Amino acid sequence: MYCHSILFLALAFLALCTVCHALPGDYYSLQEFVMVYYDERLTTFGGAYNIDSDKTEDFVDRSFSLNLNEVTNPAKATKWQDDIVQRAAYPQFNMARGVVVTTVDGPKVFIFGGRCSNPGVASTGVTIYNWKTNQWYFPDVQLDRRYAPSVVWARAINRIIVFGGTLVGENCDDLGQGFTTIIFYNPDDNTYTSPKTRGDVPTPRFSHGAAMLDDKHMVVIGGLTNEDDKIPGDAAYVLNIDTLEWKRFSISDFTDKLVHGFGLVVYGSSIILAGGRIGWTRATDKVEVALGLVEIDTSGSTWKATNHTQVRWEQRQDSGVVAIKNYIFAAFGGSPKELKQPFRIINMDNWSNVTDFSLSSLGDIPDLSIPITREAEEDAPFEETSPSSSSPSSSLSTGAIVGIVIGGVVLLAVLILLILWKLGYLPKRLRRGPNDNDRPFSLNYENSDMGSNAGFPVFSKSQYKSSTTDDIVNNGLQNYEVQTVIVPRPPLQVVN
Repeated sequence: MYCHSILFLALAFLALCTVCHALPGDYYSLQEFVMVYYDERLTTFGGAYNIDSDKTEDFVDRSFSLNLNEVTNPAKATKWQDDIVQRAAYPQFNMARGVVVTTVDGPKVFIFGGRCSNPGVASTGVTIYNWKTNQWYFPDVQLDRRYAPSVVWARAINRIIVFGGTLVGENCDDLGQGFTTIIFYNPDDNTYTSPKTRGDVPTPRFSHGAAMLDDKHMVVIGGLTNEDDKIPGDAAYVLNIDTLEWKRFSISDFTDKLVHGFGLVVYGSSIILAGGRIGWTRATDKVEVALGLVEIDTSGSTWKATNHTQVRWEQRQDSGVVAIKNYIFAAFGGSPKELKQPFRIINMDNWSNVTDFSLSSLGDIPDLSIPITREAEEDAPFEETSPSSSSPSSSLSTGAIVGIVIGGVVLLAVLILLILWKLGYLPKRLRRGPNDNDRPFSLNYENSDMGSNAGFPVFSKSQYKSSTTDDIVNNGLQNYEVQTVIVPRPPLQVVN
């Protein structure tokens, strides 16, 4: 009986530990992580914990994944699994940014920058998780690691756009040196360009927000400067990715002045800012966490902000924020006090907290990880010819009969020419042999441009410069509205 009791207690403890591992270790303080939506799941990557009263940060050594098909009441969504993403070789980082992209090799999560726990990876600017093979790896590309940049997926041009951030040093620490450059990263071959931009170029910043407004325009709002001064939140900067020109837009009625550490999504003609901090600097270490959601209407020449204080949001910063159709999904985040509801779903149509949810009620959810050009190819209708039901399958169409007749005539003409050639009736110039002066020629591709990324200058290791400088690539992207890259024809050289 005594042994049975011990066995029962051991099993109960094991079950309790299993439940604990299904949740983030310090459930209410997970923050500064990457969260993406893919395969009907919300999945986190990296992040940090506040593990004591002194706000000492620790690095998260696992991912957490929530199956939205199992969510009916967001307040009770606690079944976050930690065994979906491969733990082996898991890189530990915080304040990174990432996106999920379906490449030619399958879906992958691209995570850029962040403070790292292992100095051995301090020089790696991008980390990739392959969803198909369940493996982590660092691509062979020279790219500075950035702390708290913005990372945006531009589907129309199949590029990941990285802007801002500060340089991470060899000891994985933030050096406070801001980037003035922008990166256009090709997820298919892990190459990138860093073109010059013009117009109302925003000042170097980190911990800001960015998103694609449409296929051609990226918006940037807020952030901190190199000196940790907060950037006023009453202005936004929009980059036209065709012309590489920035334009500044003023924002009226921006009462909360959300400036950094917030989530940012786009819904229709509105930009939604979720949570964030409004007063922190390294010098004072004072944190003011903003309440609620701010909607910015971009339909006019001057944008207008509305603070939706009726939405129960709680004070949270550096949380995971994802938009799916008309819903915002928010998970965890740092807070001055324990969050009453770490996971929330907001309906942006009526600005209300969702208490009864069903993923199937959203209907077909488009896979936004697929580039638009590739999506069009996959959605192209497949036409399969089949025998007509009104005529026997052995009957031939008029086109087929004409083809057979023409083919027969051509074959007969060839036979007649062969016979005449054998009998010697053809002119000599049609009967030249190998002793004549004709010489074969070959195509010499040496030093040609075949195989290069036409229109997209690519860094090689010998050409690489630190991306902290203003002038990395002199020949920018110019205009690349055309989505199909045309490879230039190589010069033909006759080799005798």
